[in-house]
Amino acid sequence: MQAYHETRALDRPAALVRAAFEDDARFTADSEGGDDDRDEAAETPATSRWVARRGPYRTTAELDAATGDLRVSVALPREYAPGAVGLLLAVAAGLALGAPPWTFLPALWGGVVLTLLPVGHLLVGPLPDTPGVHVVDRGLTAATLAPYAATALALFGTLRGTLPPTVAAAPVTVLTAIGAGAYLLAGTGRRVTALDVPLSGLLAPLVAATNLLVGGALLRDARSPTLAVGLAGALALVLAALFVAYCHLALRRFRAARLAPVARRYRALAAAGYGALTLVLAGSVGLGFLAVVTGRPVPVVPSRAALRTALGGDPAVAGFTLLLVAPLAFLAVGWGAHLAGSVGGRLAAFARSEPLDAAARDTGDGVPDAFPVPVRVVSTDRPLVRPVAVAGLWRGVLVDRPVVETLAADELRAVVAHEAHHLDGRDLTAAAAAALAGLGFGGRNALLAFYDYAAAEQAADEHAARAVGPDATVRALRRLEALQARGAGAAVADGSGRISPSTSRVRTVRSVLRAPYDLFFGRVLLDAAHRSVDERVRHLRETF
Repeated sequence: MQAYHETRALDRPAALVRAAFEDDARFTADSEGGDDDRDEAAETPATSRWVARRGPYRTTAELDAATGDLRVSVALPREYAPGAVGLLLAVAAGLALGAPPWTFLPALWGGVVLTLLPVGHLLVGPLPDTPGVHVVDRGLTAATLAPYAATALALFGTLRGTLPPTVAAAPVTVLTAIGAGAYLLAGTGRRVTALDVPLSGLLAPLVAATNLLVGGALLRDARSPTLAVGLAGALALVLAALFVAYCHLALRRFRAARLAPVARRYRALAAAGYGALTLVLAGSVGLGFLAVVTGRPVPVVPSRAALRTALGGDPAVAGFTLLLVAPLAFLAVGWGAHLAGSVGGRLAAFARSEPLDAAARDTGDGVPDAFPVPVRVVSTDRPLVRPVAVAGLWRGVLVDRPVVETLAADELRAVVAHEAHHLDGRDLTAAAAAALAGLGFGGRNALLAFYDYAAAEQAADEHAARAVGPDATVRALRRLEALQARGAGAAVADGSGRISPSTSRVRTVRSVLRAPYDLFFGRVLLDAAHRSVDERVRHLRETF
């Protein structure tokens, strides 16, 4: 059964894309059409097919050199569709007939497994890294929604025996929101905006609140507290895994897509609503967490006495409570790591830097050129140009040695003028405020999404062009682009030049585990705010 499909248009020669598939150890050439759900024509000189089989997934990629299209489909076993639809019908029938709550538990876990299967291939990447293509159409098939609907209904059936219907519907609504977000962001071709980042930031308190609610419901009047804690813990683990997976998929979309612009008035309205909703959710989770820690009884939160009975001690109670709010723990660890790395990194870079010498500022007539802010040079392993304000003690621009040696004096002055505009404006202040408040509001990027960084970058380019000249600014942009291209590094491959499966797996695990940090505290928004050099040059040419 086909679970996912996409079509990509080539922006580079088809021979290079074909070579990427041939060098990927996961894919093998397929000229017979295989056993896909569709009838395929035999391979022709203009088309090439590759197939990868991993676990239950069968990925088929077909390259049509004549049309410039790369068509990809991911299939699951044929038994998936009837099994998923049958599960949904069985759960719906159980709700209609008033079946006991315990009868929905097998359907709940079966639905979870079937729900994760269709998007699981996206976590490991169905395609090799083939730059130079862009997605024009993508989507999960309708059959993949059946097990998710069955999971939501089974959860409602499980909780309705211990909670009022309106309260029991709350976690169902939460899971529906998470699934809808994952479906729209990861499995479809919908254009994304910067405001999708704060929507992702809501997932952490939503999942934590759902876990606390489900734990309280299962422990209320439970005949077997140990079983209730086990079920709540299993659900917490599943939702924590879903949270990490969603962050990974969302991060890939943000990095690959060009973010659609959002009008300022809509940003302001969304910021107000987001702040209010986040405070309510975070406050609710905080009160529930305190209720468990202090032992203060709350009807919809697992009591400390019940957890002690099931788990046997305060350390176990603390560990279980931390599991329930695991997504918030991800945010807390990421927040601490970002602050430590940001402050420590700036201090370390400043400590090992040195003032820019007069020779680099010579315009050609022996007179050192003046810069609007101090400039210091630091040695790094990649091109660096960064405005820095060190605790109010020093403000200036850090650049690395290759940048100084590559750029002419007027080009370097244009780069410094660009960064000085960030220092003089509110850009660094906004970033610092977002970093400090990020823990309570879904991460630093969740707040930065409401600040129009794309407009700030454009304004900085225009300031540099006015201060130094558009020609020097354009030359500086082109030279920096070339430096960054040379410093990007090569892919890790084995002796044959092919990416080994073990290397691919290590990369995947590392990227998935880092996804919450990169999505909420990384450079995803800052990178998206920097338009391509061609666009920036075109804007400067049209403006000046």
